[in-house]
Amino acid sequence: RAASSRRYLIIATELMRGDVFAAFVKRRCRAAGSWALRCRVALDAARGIAALHARGFMHRDVKTRNMLLDGAARCKLCDLGFARAAAPAGRHMSIVGTDQYMAPEVMYGEPYDQRAVRMHASVL
Repeated sequence: RAASSRRYLIIATELMRGDVFAAFVKRRCRAAGSWALRCRVALDAARGIAALHARGFMHRDVKTRNMLLDGAARCKLCDLGFARAAAPAGRHMSIVGTDQYMAPEVMYGEPYDQRAVRMHASVL
């Protein structure tokens, strides 16, 4: 094929100058006001999950290491390698993710949907 007919996919992402949430918690969340900060990060993560779900996708590996913080400690979800379009209700999906962060339905190989992800992410 001619070079002019080639198609390219370019992905531009935001540069996150902050930290991975897991490391941030260990270093800075012992200080005064840490409860408010943790709540704000949790809300940011929940909004990211809701945005994916509103578009019909599931992250399937939400964990503190996949939550990046920018310089203002605002949270963004990353590592969408296991993400996929949500299956129709009751349809079985593969078991993927990190064991310690999996919803019980996923771990036991039962059918699951976005509700399992939302419930389990609220535990983080």
